[in-house]
Amino acid sequence: MPTNTTLRNTLNAQYQENDTRIAARQSAVAVINSIVNLNNVEDVYKRNMINHAIWMYTATFPGNNWKYGIKFRSQEALAEEVHPVIHEHVFKREYLVNAILEAGSVTPEIEGKFIACVVSRNENIRLREVDRDIPGIDGWKRYRAANVLVKDTSQGTAANGFEDYKY
Repeated sequence: MPTNTTLRNTLNAQYQENDTRIAARQSAVAVINSIVNLNNVEDVYKRNMINHAIWMYTATFPGNNWKYGIKFRSQEALAEEVHPVIHEHVFKREYLVNAILEAGSVTPEIEGKFIACVVSRNENIRLREVDRDIPGIDGWKRYRAANVLVKDTSQGTAANGFEDYKY
């Protein structure tokens, strides 16, 4: 597991949308929609492949550190102190896979929940404790409940109402 200090240049860089990222995400959606409509494929295989395609969608950063140069990064991941960091999915992939299979494709609403955030290992532990203690919680509500403050690095501002973010 890399640390925030070994990834300092990647984590401190501003996120910028580009054609490569857009094409990668479009490809992931096309793959998911193809998988959903496959006949004679066991459900467990569909779920596994869709789960992986969602992961690929959220890691669309070209280069060696592609899964860490994403739009959302936590305060601890960006801190000066050394922290191991993790590419974490804001909305649980299990929920997203279920929603896709129920809908029969990736809808715009579902795709809007394909969001990842770089967090510290300690923040990830807090998120998992929230998952255990508050069944059914998902998305940014999990982050607020775990006191994980998030920065939108495309804007340089606190993400989704995380006004307490110190940057």
